[in-house]
Amino acid sequence: MKNDSTECTDIDRQFQGVLEFQTEIVPASHKTLMNSIVAVKAEMLMVDVNDLRVLDGFNPRIQDERYHAHVRTIADSIKENGYYPDKPLAGYGGLDGRKPVIYVTDGFCRTAALKLAISEGAPISEVPLVLKDKSTTMEDLTVAFVVSNKGKNLTPMELAIVCKRLVGFGWTVQRIAEKVQITVEYVSQLLTLAGAPRHIREMVQSGEVTAALAIETMRKHGADAGEALNAGLAAAKATGKTRLTKKFMPAQVQRKFFIKNAPQMFSVMERIRALASYGAMPPDIRSAIDDLVKGAAIAAEPKSEPGVKGNTSGSEANP
Repeated sequence: MKNDSTECTDIDRQFQGVLEFQTEIVPASHKTLMNSIVAVKAEMLMVDVNDLRVLDGFNPRIQDERYHAHVRTIADSIKENGYYPDKPLAGYGGLDGRKPVIYVTDGFCRTAALKLAISEGAPISEVPLVLKDKSTTMEDLTVAFVVSNKGKNLTPMELAIVCKRLVGFGWTVQRIAEKVQITVEYVSQLLTLAGAPRHIREMVQSGEVTAALAIETMRKHGADAGEALNAGLAAAKATGKTRLTKKFMPAQVQRKFFIKNAPQMFSVMERIRALASYGAMPPDIRSAIDDLVKGAAIAAEPKSEPGVKGNTSGSEANP
């Protein structure tokens, strides 16, 4: 990758952290949790906010500007309306040293927003939570990022991280597709994206380039994919666009030029063939020009509709 800077950005550090996440949670019995940190109110588990833990790198979400804006919106809602009891977090009982705690497994944005709201004065000390069974595995929790997500959808880049992590658990592409409920082809594409150079991953995560276009460009251009995407994005931005679409890619721009200028190019080739010195040109060049002119002439011939015979008399036949 020629345009991949050696400087490690914050987004890339997050990507590497979540991609390489391998921590296991030491489980705590539900009895221990009930006796120490969990209260039951109106058939809802209520947990002290101070007993919530978030494992670094576990959540595949990339904390970019869109993430922080999303958390800010939720935090403002919590400050204004309190924490809605019908939006419980999900957690897994574990030990932080010897202390029983709850590791958040679903509701990471709400957890971040909750702590932000509390830091800004929201009077909240307990939140509702659904406790995961102690038989729940890290694989189960990883799949749940996708199939149990009822909030902000994962981006393709974040979904790629989930698939890559499941591969690390020894899962096949077929099994990932079945459990995550996407196609085998899409899983393969996401794994390609997970292994993309940093510059391309960041373009996809930022929304400047779609995942599909990035994958197609990597397959077509290989190590030069970054340069092709940069050229296309520069062309898009020159027209006031903020997102690269296929029509701005160099190959598409070139194709559009050829289509627009084909008549003029055909005329030039005919003039070249009419030159007295045409016969002195190398045979392979003459052959290529002759084939192009012949092909253009054939393409320009009028085509009759299938099953319709032309009228050779010049007038309609009488009955």
